Amino acid sequence: MSGSKRIAGNLFYLLSGGVVASILEFLTEVTLARRLTDQGFGHWSYVQSVIIYLLLIMDMGLAVYGAREIARYKEKASEFIANIVVIKSLLAVVILVIFSAVIMLLNMSSELKILYIGGALLLVPQALNPEFIYQGYERMAGIALWRISNFLFYFILIYFMIRDRSSLWTVPYYKAGAGIISVVILWLIVKKIFTLPRFSDLNLKVWPGYIRVAVIMAFSFVIINVYHTFDTLMLGVFTTPETVGWYNAAYKVILQFVGLAIIMQVVFGPVFSRQRDSSADLAETLNYFSVLLMIIAGLVCGLMFLLGDHIILLLFEQSYFNAIGILRLLSVSLLFVFIQFIFTSPLLYCGYEKVYLVSMFAGAVVNITLNFILIPLVGYFGAAAATIISNVIIGLAGYYFLNSRTDIPRRVFKTILNIVIFTVISVAGLSVFFKSYTAGLIFVVIYSVFILKLYGRLIWELITQLFNKVSDYSFEGSHK
Repeated sequence: MSGSKRIAGNLFYLLSGGVVASILEFLTEVTLARRLTDQGFGHWSYVQSVIIYLLLIMDMGLAVYGAREIARYKEKASEFIANIVVIKSLLAVVILVIFSAVIMLLNMSSELKILYIGGALLLVPQALNPEFIYQGYERMAGIALWRISNFLFYFILIYFMIRDRSSLWTVPYYKAGAGIISVVILWLIVKKIFTLPRFSDLNLKVWPGYIRVAVIMAFSFVIINVYHTFDTLMLGVFTTPETVGWYNAAYKVILQFVGLAIIMQVVFGPVFSRQRDSSADLAETLNYFSVLLMIIAGLVCGLMFLLGDHIILLLFEQSYFNAIGILRLLSVSLLFVFIQFIFTSPLLYCGYEKVYLVSMFAGAVVNITLNFILIPLVGYFGAAAATIISNVIIGLAGYYFLNSRTDIPRRVFKTILNIVIFTVISVAGLSVFFKSYTAGLIFVVIYSVFILKLYGRLIWELITQLFNKVSDYSFEGSHK
């Protein structure tokens, strides 16, 4: 595949960095869940579900827009960088001031006010985050460094500073501080390997054009977070903080693996952008993308379902026992998350942001409607069911719009069907006849054989390209 060496190298950096960052993030969340109790952890989870919308409003889709445009027009990179960073910074200040004023006027405890305002400080590092520069230049090592350093500093602060429920109010301040330290490190590296923008690159006349396109993406990302966080909001309204804590414990596990799909999107996104006008190249890349996504999806979803009880009880306390069933339901949802990424990612990076928005909106409408109906009736199981169905709707809409704009190779559908059918049948059979540990081990073995038989050549190509990439860097290093 054209550019496979670059893709392999970027996957290596993001996957290795993503694994380390995910472990650090997960250890942090487990530490918080244990030390804050399920009630305190539920409060922090609820605050985060609100703050995420402020982050989306501030970003306005500008990060993805900047990465996409830098990938296409690298000669104009300085202009994109200067204007996007300034726009995001101004928005962050405005949102932070307004939100803090509103929170101070609300009738809630002092602890919660401090917690919300501290959460809003996360706008600062995100406004200055240069990740989009690294993605646009397809230098994913920088993104991996950001994620590792951000979660490393956050984990260190939480581990040594948070002792019990009384420390709840300090959590967002530690998280914001970790982000600011990481942003400073990343900009120091940007200064060394890229050309920094000049003041003359700042041009207010281009802002309306940037915002016009980016705001469509922003609406899409807000809607995405509706079906990622609306269930938490509804559970907070109709159930107890403990229930929110159970649901979020399971959801935190799932989100670690959603991150793998996002990593794939970050790596392939600039490639989709460059190949928009070449149907043949785009189809080949889409096939490669679908195979890698589905291999990960089948393995992860199968193991989450089979080992759900051990995962929850190992990572959390016995009080989170009710999260086991939630995790198993959400593992089914995760499978459809990976499938919808196959069809929606090219829409986003090829400039079809309007139909990308329509796809997300369709899923959000279904998600909101079902949450209103199901959560009052069956609680957290209703929230999980709503998430599954909304992801199916997004995938169907994404397929419809992408298929009407480019030729989707039949191999993509064959890959999806092969892996979904094999995973479902294997997991169903193993869960009936074997205990979870044994079932998980057998599943890994038979799944690996199945994948190697169907996609061994592609996997070998990827490994070869990774080896060549590392060899190139070693060769360059020995001659410096």
